[in-house]
Amino acid sequence: MNRVLIIDDEILTIKYLKSLRSWEKFDCGEIFHAVTAAGALDIFQRERPRIVFVDVRMPGTDGLVLSQKLLAENPDVSIVIMTAYQEFDYVKEAMQMGILYFLVKHEITEDTLGGVLRKITDGFQSQKRYEQIMGNDWLRRAWDGEKAESAMRLKGKNRCFLLMAVLCGLAVFAGDKEAVYLKEERIRELDFPGIWVRAFSRQGFYTYVMICEYEKPVSEMENYSLLGDFTGRLGERCREDGGLAPVFFLSSDHEDYTGLQKVSQVMKRYCDCILVSRESVIREDAFSDYERLFPGEFEPGKKPKEWGREDIALMLSQIKSGNRYMKEKDLTHIRQYLFTGNQLPFLRKEEKETPIVSLEQLLRAVLRYYERQEEGKGAGNRIVRQAIAYIHSHYAEDISSPVIAESLQVSDGYLRLLFKRETDCTVKDYILNYRLEKARGLLLQNKKKIYEIAEECGFVSSQHFSRVFRQATGIAPGEFKQRDKGADIDAEIYRF
Repeated sequence: MNRVLIIDDEILTIKYLKSLRSWEKFDCGEIFHAVTAAGALDIFQRERPRIVFVDVRMPGTDGLVLSQKLLAENPDVSIVIMTAYQEFDYVKEAMQMGILYFLVKHEITEDTLGGVLRKITDGFQSQKRYEQIMGNDWLRRAWDGEKAESAMRLKGKNRCFLLMAVLCGLAVFAGDKEAVYLKEERIRELDFPGIWVRAFSRQGFYTYVMICEYEKPVSEMENYSLLGDFTGRLGERCREDGGLAPVFFLSSDHEDYTGLQKVSQVMKRYCDCILVSRESVIREDAFSDYERLFPGEFEPGKKPKEWGREDIALMLSQIKSGNRYMKEKDLTHIRQYLFTGNQLPFLRKEEKETPIVSLEQLLRAVLRYYERQEEGKGAGNRIVRQAIAYIHSHYAEDISSPVIAESLQVSDGYLRLLFKRETDCTVKDYILNYRLEKARGLLLQNKKKIYEIAEECGFVSSQHFSRVFRQATGIAPGEFKQRDKGADIDAEIYRF
């Protein structure tokens, strides 16, 4: 939307101009006005209008002098000189300054205003397309390692950054090399305040690179939030048009385009890589150390057709080394496995709920496939029995449902579902009640101090133990110690 500033000391002229309908036809939605040169400069610096109408005769100043100041502030602004005087000298001087548009005040109508706005907006479109072509060309050359001066210049104190979008998903992991196309116009038309896509280039089946310009906030927190909102909107557009969820590689901001040349060569090395664990935005400080971020050989001993749930769980444990990426060529055996099994229909349903963008997500989805298979074969009782045995052996440690699930090579959600269904009790409550039962036995022996019993039974402190014990039994641990072993407790404690 084009912002407009009208500068005239006659308020009736301003009101008349604002009443004309031609503004709407040419996407001029915000129209500001000023009656003095000082007020005009203030609005111009604050609102940054693209089009300015200036009366050539104003009290205390000359419209051409004021126009000169506006052009010095922003050379790209389009200025329309309004005058009641059709004098050649004014026109000649204005044209020498680079002003191309003129209106005689008493001849301004819907048609004459529309004619000027049409010329201006046509010029905007031509300039915009020229800048897009130049920006795209420079980006392609920089991506190919060529060093060249950019014809593009940042506006004012704006900054720029490089953004690579790698579209991920089951189709990519499975090796379905069907090209995914994002249309440049759809990306550029994102109406996001404060950030503009200045260059766009497709660099592979699933890889797109962009240069963005933006007004960087002073606060780092605001900057982080702004970029997060932008990548969020851009991610939605990628999913709408490409059907795949993106992972964004985001460079730090630079004060000119040439600063992006070096980072483009680092970023380029990640085009054919797969993320190990799920992330949506990866910043420059997290991908600058290329070699360290890749694990070693990732080749299971068995052939893909021989794999089972235990093999998938083993692979999951192998990729928890802190490395972020896998090279695509190292995933050949996983692709073979997906095609030789019958997991693909199940995985495609899973991906609709949670887009798969990492190797870890894919392997965990395969685990869920096995869980559903086992659930249909009555494996629930076996898994719950194993979980109970684990609790009985490790109750004194810092255990929880996710820890137990990982040890059993099942997902946490699946374990909690089975446990509740089989025992009518949550994993958390079972752990707490078993600890209380063990503490009760130690209290009846009356051989250890309360803080020792609390520590031995897995409570974080004696205060925590006392509070939980009182809630469960109605009396404090110290009182319970004094009672006979055969004494009854009013409140129920689960026994297993």
